[in-house]
Amino acid sequence: METKAQDTDARICVTLAEPDLTALDAWRERQPDTPERVEALRRLAVRALRELGSSDTIALEDLNASNDE
Repeated sequence: METKAQDTDARICVTLAEPDLTALDAWRERQPDTPERVEALRRLAVRALRELGSSDTIALEDLNASNDE
């Protein structure tokens, strides 16, 4: 599922707290192809956007990593 960058793509920089990075790496390791971090983030973002749809919002308090299980 690896994608190639196109002229219209944007590069972003993401800083993750240690617990989130650990969770990301654990998710990556459960994937059959163990994607690189950037590809894992891309897959998770696309999946979340598809599942949430365009009309859902996330409350700011729900974005705090301390609310994660």
